[in-house]
Amino acid sequence: MNKKAAFTPRNVQTSQRADKESLAQLENLRQEFERVSKMPQQLRQRVTDSEYWCAVCFQTREQLMAFLKVLDIPAKENKYVDGLVLAQKLGITLPPAEVRFRLSDHVDKDFLELTEK
Repeated sequence: MNKKAAFTPRNVQTSQRADKESLAQLENLRQEFERVSKMPQQLRQRVTDSEYWCAVCFQTREQLMAFLKVLDIPAKENKYVDGLVLAQKLGITLPPAEVRFRLSDHVDKDFLELTEK
């Protein structure tokens, strides 16, 4: 009796499924790159621009917490503060902006299963 023969087909199936899933993900990525490359330059710049944030540093954590307390920003949000909220609290009027974020329509089935448990 060949025990290896009984194990091989399932392993091959698993490998083939993983290969198909990987190829499908790569194809989705290729299509997204192709779609972005066809966007007008101005839109492509806005969608891919990461220069819309800054870092503010203090000498100590206590200084940071005092700053956040004066602005009534919860201490748990001390790493990333919404710039619009901060500007509003400081009395700064920002120019309006139309920002449309694209959310991927691809939902990873493994992550989806985790959320359903």
